Amino acid sequence: MLLVFPPAQVQAPDPAAKMEALQKAQQWGALCDFFETLSPKQRGENLDAWLQSLQRAERWSRLAEVCDAVIPQLESKSGPRLGIARLERAQALSALNRHAEAEAAHEENGKLGYPDGYANACIEARNGQDWEGLQRNATALVGLNAKNFQALAWQGEALARQKKFVEAEPLLRLALQGDASQSMAWNNLGRCLVAKQAWAEAVQALDTALKLDPNSWEAHYNRGLATFQLGHYEAAVSDLKAAAAAQPGDSQVQKDLASAQSYVHSSVRATRRAKKP
Repeated sequence: MLLVFPPAQVQAPDPAAKMEALQKAQQWGALCDFFETLSPKQRGENLDAWLQSLQRAERWSRLAEVCDAVIPQLESKSGPRLGIARLERAQALSALNRHAEAEAAHEENGKLGYPDGYANACIEARNGQDWEGLQRNATALVGLNAKNFQALAWQGEALARQKKFVEAEPLLRLALQGDASQSMAWNNLGRCLVAKQAWAEAVQALDTALKLDPNSWEAHYNRGLATFQLGHYEAAVSDLKAAAAAQPGDSQVQKDLASAQSYVHSSVRATRRAKKP
């Protein structure tokens, strides 16, 4: 007699077990792909793990997209509040070099109670050359800790970039009294000293900046301006050449280099004519 058995029942894999296995194996890309196969309800129930997998897999565009979608839902009753979605969104925007959006997202996190949000906003403001934003976020950091010397340096830089040199100088000096290892603070102090024509003191500050960061084209540029005024023309041209090589598209740097070279060449010709019998 022929025995007939019912077909085997194929059991669907348990999503929780599958997620746990991929997490343990640190297969973040595979975990991201797995989440895309789940229902919206299942993804929502495991939101933290989903966002974490996207972050660790560095799928920044998708992470930002997901956060943009879920934040309004999470905050529909409570209003804005600090949470993993806001933190991950800010990180994703930074990774995508969307500086203005990232700055705003980090600043909002700072306002919601995450102090590092202000520091991250300062970094994005510098990257995006938003000097008013840098001043605002650095001021918030100093308000939380008056001895935050990095924040003081950022305040000074923001003011110097806005040509508020008189206001910037004391902040930069205070920052450097607390932490003298900040190359950019020395450079910005040198910028302030150049502005008030304190040429020799500017060179000293910029020498220190370049010892700390030999590749700072801005320090080379500012020192070139100061040394030229001190009559050290060849040294000035050398610094301006270094700045121009690093910033070939900066018209002001190129213009100042050309002027310095022209002056040096004219001086050499005049000296040679004077020496002729």
